[in-house]
This record gives sequence, structure tokens and C-alpha cells, in this order.
Amino acid sequence: MNITRTLNDSCSVCGNTDLPIVMDLPRFPITGVYVAKREPERFPDMDQALLFCRECSHAQLQYVIDPNYLYDKTYTHRSSASPIATSGNDFFIGFLNTVVGGKTFERILEIGCNNLYLLKKIKDRGHRLLGVDPIWAGNDQKVDGNISVAGKFIEDVDIQGELGGRPDLILAIHTFEHVHRPKEQLQKVVDAAAPGAVIMIEVPCFDSLLYAGRFDQVFHQHLQYFSLSSMLRMIQELGCEYLSHAFNYSYWRGTLLVAFKKGDVSGAGAAVPAKRYTGDMVRQRYGLFQRQLAVFTEGLARTEGVLYGFGAAQMVPTLAYHMQSDLSFLQCILDDNPDRHDLMYPNLPVRIKKPKEDMDLSGASVVITALDSMRPILGRLIGARAKEILVPVQSF
Repeated sequence: MNITRTLNDSCSVCGNTDLPIVMDLPRFPITGVYVAKREPERFPDMDQALLFCRECSHAQLQYVIDPNYLYDKTYTHRSSASPIATSGNDFFIGFLNTVVGGKTFERILEIGCNNLYLLKKIKDRGHRLLGVDPIWAGNDQKVDGNISVAGKFIEDVDIQGELGGRPDLILAIHTFEHVHRPKEQLQKVVDAAAPGAVIMIEVPCFDSLLYAGRFDQVFHQHLQYFSLSSMLRMIQELGCEYLSHAFNYSYWRGTLLVAFKKGDVSGAGAAVPAKRYTGDMVRQRYGLFQRQLAVFTEGLARTEGVLYGFGAAQMVPTLAYHMQSDLSFLQCILDDNPDRHDLMYPNLPVRIKKPKEDMDLSGASVVITALDSMRPILGRLIGARAKEILVPVQSF
């Protein structure tokens, strides 16, 4: 199968071309896909690497895989279907209220609106609201009163034409980490915005990833890994004024929310403290993560009796990759989502099964495989009287 890849070898934030590799990921698996049977030809593993910018502490993938391939109909993430994502959206609304209070807006634009969970929650905060997301391709419509949707990538949208003027509030949750050239795309959005428009974006945080050692969160769909330092640098280069930032430590072990305002403000955000990193520091943290998983995987070989996984998360293939295992030692992966019952991942032989509501695991050991849902899963497994609960990472 011929899948287009583009080299991504200059920093997406500051343009620096000296980007050393800090994670080499040969034959790296695709995530976010569930299939009825293994299809290695359709979903091949592809070489990847994580690059690091010494100038602004931004990290990014070395190769951009054709988004038409990565986000075809088999890619399953929808925000309203995920308890983590819905609670994350609610946290974002709280941050919005902290920054702008009870203010209402003329025109609200959400980039990457998914299935409109956020816009429906704030529909009374704007006179006209527009959601943009390619998952709505071929289905542009007025959805819910003052909410419209455009099924396109943001660069293909006539923002002012769709909204009837310039937006004065622009929102983007977990969108710009997927974009090849985020600063260029965000510049177009800023240019289309009303003077003084408030812009709020949320992305997975590289600071949190490093602190927690959660390198399983690096995957093909996330091209960009913003630190607070690189985010402030991007806001400054956009000529915008920093307003506020926050971290949501319950979402992906730490996401970064930033609010800024359109305006020509030299040195915006310069007074905000932001930790800087070195390539060696990133490599050391990654090495620690690798050693931790190697010890964990070795210990699994000594586990006696039935062994299940619990949590058929999108990122299970990357966890298996770093464990250097195909997880074939698992009886199955248990997951409460009925839509995933009897499916599997393209590169792993283990099947997903929906457990009974009153499941009894007193005779079994269980590996938590959905690392970003470990807290609620722990409660579920304790209630099911699991004989032994095994956790691959130490921070959750």
C-alpha cells in the first residue's frame, strides 16, 4: 500500500532546522483503529521519530503521514463518546468562564468541532456559532438553531463568509497538535478574526508528558508536542497578547490550555515563566520509561493463571510497542464500550471483549491497558475483586 509521508524537518514554531532525534521509532504502529480481523497490509507499521527544538523546547514528529489515510472512516475518536473527552470539554468551559466571565460574543468559531459537544454547551454565549471539522465532509448544514457546521479543513473554509463576519471568539480543543504547520494555520485564523478577538486553544502538554514519563502518548496522529515555552513563543510570533493558561491534569495526564488576544503586542507572554529543556533531558526521560516497561514486561512472564487486559484505549498499540510485545499473553482485553466488542487492533492478535456488569475477576490478574483511564479502571477492578492489578506506569 502506497502511503504518502512528508518530511517535517524544521521547527513548526520557530523555524529552527537543528532538530535532533530524541525518540527513534522504527516500524511504529497506527493507533485509533479497530478492526474485525488483522489487516497488516492496510494498516502497516511505519518508521517514525520525535524531533526536539533546542531553540523553543518544541517537539514534533519527523514524518507527516497523509491525513486522508490517518483520518479515514476507521479512525474512531468522537468527543461525546469519550468520558475523558467530555469532562475535558467541561474543564475547557470552566477555563473560558475564568478568562471572559459571562461575556457573550457575536460570532464564535470552533476549529475541530468533532460532534459539536462544546458548541452545544455554549450556544447561548454567541449569536452565530460555526464548527469546522473534516469529519463532517459533504454534510455542511445548520445543525442546532444558531450553530452551523462546515465539513472541511480550516484552511479550506471562508470563515467570514460562513459566519457573516469576523469571529470574536475562536476555540480549538485538541486540534493544533494534528496540524502540520500550526503557526501558519493559526496565523490565517488570527488574520480572519475581529480586532481584539479572544483565542483559546488546548493541546496535550509536552511538559506533562516529560514529567510523568508518558512517552506512550507519542503517536502518528499527533504531529506537534507543545511545551508552555513553545506555545508562548508561537503566541509572540503571531503578534498576539497572552492572557492566561491552565493545565488539566485529569486529561492525558496533563493538557495545556492557553488564552490570548489578537493584537500587535511585542514580547507577549515574555513575563510568564516557562521551563526549557534539552535534548539530553528528553532522551534520559525516555530511557527511564523504556527501562520501566522492560521490568514490567519481564515481571508479567512470572504471573500465574489467567491474565486479562482492561481498557481497549486507542493508544494500546503504542503501549504494546514500548513493551516490545504483541500482548498475546492476554486472554483478551476487557472494555465496557459495546462498540468495540469482538474487535481487535490491526497489529495485535488479542481481541476485545465486553465484560458482564457483575464480572468477577477474583481468579484472574489484570493489566490496565488504558493508561489515561487508570483511576476509574482501578475502581472498576477493585469492585470486580481482581486477584491482582498490574499497572505499567507509575504516574497516573
